[in-house]
Amino acid sequence: MFSGASWPGFMDLQGCLDEDGQRRDFESINAFNAFHADLHRDRPWDHIRSDALERAAAAHAIYAQPGLLMPEGLERTRPTEWGLPGGTRLRAPVGWLIWMLIMEHEAVEHAADLARVAAV
Repeated sequence: MFSGASWPGFMDLQGCLDEDGQRRDFESINAFNAFHADLHRDRPWDHIRSDALERAAAAHAIYAQPGLLMPEGLERTRPTEWGLPGGTRLRAPVGWLIWMLIMEHEAVEHAADLARVAAV
């Protein structure tokens, strides 16, 4: 989206870069999740938490930096549709979907961890 791409390739699970910079293509979100579950299975929790917090801080910096990724840039992305709990379907530019997924993932899935760290 920074370069003006209307559809980030990772949305198709193609060309995802792993931690070594190797390009990986996945057939489904389940295959993507299984790969990452296996990758992290034997890692200590402190390492996983540290990585998650680092990525959350990077995402925050990207979205909070004035002029870096503006709503207009999110609006210029290709429309897509996704489902919410309860069966509601939304249609919006994919840039907003990515924004929502990042915020939801950190706020819901990692909220307790982030709150613990913020209290330190």
